[in-house]
Amino acid sequence: MTKPTCPHPERHQTETYIPCQDCTMAAAPAKKIKVKLIGEDGNAFAIMGKVKNALTRAGQHDLAKTYIRDAMSSGSYDELLQVTLRYVDVC
Repeated sequence: MTKPTCPHPERHQTETYIPCQDCTMAAAPAKKIKVKLIGEDGNAFAIMGKVKNALTRAGQHDLAKTYIRDAMSSGSYDELLQVTLRYVDVC
C-alpha cells in the first residue's frame, strides 16, 4: 500500500503551514492569531480583507497569500467561513 501524498507539497516548506481539507499529510500545528469578526461586516470580501490584513500585520505574508487563494476558491459563504477558521481564531 502506498502512502497518501499531499496535493500541496510546496506548502510544507513553511512553519506556518495549515492543512487544507484535502490534505492528508500531518503538519505541525501553527499558532493561530485572533481576528475580531463577530459584530463586523459579514460581507465575504470584508472577511477576507480583515483576515489577510491581520495575517500580514503578524508577519505571516506567505500564510496570508495562501489564505486568500483558499478563500477565493471557496464555493459558498459557509465554505469561506470554514477556510477562515482553519487560519485564524475568530473572536
